Amino acid sequence: MEPSEYAPLPREAHEYIDGQLSAEAERDFERRLERDPALKQRLAEVQAARRMLQSVALCEVPAGFDEGVYERLKYVDLARSAREKLVSARPPLWQRALQVGAGALAAAVVLALVGLPGLSGPGQAPLDSGPLDGAYAPLASVTEADVLPLLADNYDRFSEMKRQVLFAPARDADTLRDLVRAELELSELPQRCRRLAAIARGLPEPERREYLRFFESVAACCESMDAELVRSRNDRRQPDMQALGASLASVQVPARLSGEDTLLVTRFGPAGRVVQGARVSVGNDSELALYLLAREAYYQRDYESAARHYDDYLARFPRGRFSDPARAGSASALLRSGLSDRALDRYLADVRGNAAAMPLLDASDAARLKQAELERARRTPPPEDR
Repeated sequence: MEPSEYAPLPREAHEYIDGQLSAEAERDFERRLERDPALKQRLAEVQAARRMLQSVALCEVPAGFDEGVYERLKYVDLARSAREKLVSARPPLWQRALQVGAGALAAAVVLALVGLPGLSGPGQAPLDSGPLDGAYAPLASVTEADVLPLLADNYDRFSEMKRQVLFAPARDADTLRDLVRAELELSELPQRCRRLAAIARGLPEPERREYLRFFESVAACCESMDAELVRSRNDRRQPDMQALGASLASVQVPARLSGEDTLLVTRFGPAGRVVQGARVSVGNDSELALYLLAREAYYQRDYESAARHYDDYLARFPRGRFSDPARAGSASALLRSGLSDRALDRYLADVRGNAAAMPLLDASDAARLKQAELERARRTPPPEDR
């Protein structure tokens, strides 16, 4: 629909949705809906969007939020994209946010600026694992551009989990199992895939088919990996890394999700919930528990907290079992926090040239750190001849 073709809903429709009509007026309006299928469909889309928006948990704006946004916008210019979304939105603005079914404007503008909080927030029960065609109804009138930040965030989480599993530093079987299971649980991929599948069903073909295949293969991958962890524990053996790798390799990713422009919107923003302690039981392994605090904050997009937890771990265990992934994680968390100078210092001191740490650094983060290194070299005056 072109902006010139937009027609607002009648006043009675809004009063009907808000429950403000009298009983007689409500019956009259429902009879009108039966005579007007197009109006009935539009009303259903608005109601579906309202239900989805009401399910999203609210969080308190953290201290220094504005300053943090401005700092991050210096690092990656997402303001232009946000402005374009605002200009192209069909009036009125609030109604546009509802009518697109998945909150297109809200997703495109808010997520572009502050990233993606956890889909399961405070006071919201976590989803059980299970088939993707659960109790979530598909949302209508969704375009790929509307929800691309959500989809890209899921891919970024999968890529992070995959990298951490494939290059897991643990050697003993129990620690390796705990570490892999922690990555599976903290990434929240099965739960998120179920919610995103409901959104993807509203996409046109072939995008709909591609994204549903992606979510289904991610869910199957996580289930297969968890089954191998259980089997290895029951058989009292080391987890089969070849089997875990095969499960990860079986995921079918839409090519457009791996584009750098797509992934930029997933890298910045406050956490969806406060990280108070690792949610994965690791027994008496205090070192792993401390490391997992950083991992949980990282998956929650609370990169400032993740960097602090990584530093706490390295201060206590400078040569610990997870020191190399902690160094790579610290550089990435600082970079995504907008602290590029500190991130570069960590990268140059502990990551670059470290064969155990470099594979654990996201490729796009590594590329930006190398670019920052070149820019620093250009800014540094050459030593004077004596």
